Amino acid sequence: MKIEKNVPITDRKQGEYSTLVQKMEEGDSVLFENSEKGMVLRSAISKCKGYKPLGRKQQDGTYRVWKVKK
Repeated sequence: MKIEKNVPITDRKQGEYSTLVQKMEEGDSVLFENSEKGMVLRSAISKCKGYKPLGRKQQDGTYRVWKVKK
């Protein structure tokens, strides 16, 4: 193995949902076909400082996730 010095750290690739969360403002929501698909967005919002996810099953069986302040 070879030790290397002064190699810059590359940026972490952001996923689709991380990018979406950054574009969302407080109170914005996204509608999903079901709760399983919404869980990925909920997880991404949970990692966003100062915000938490709020999810609700809709009457038509879909699932909506909001980005709200903690």
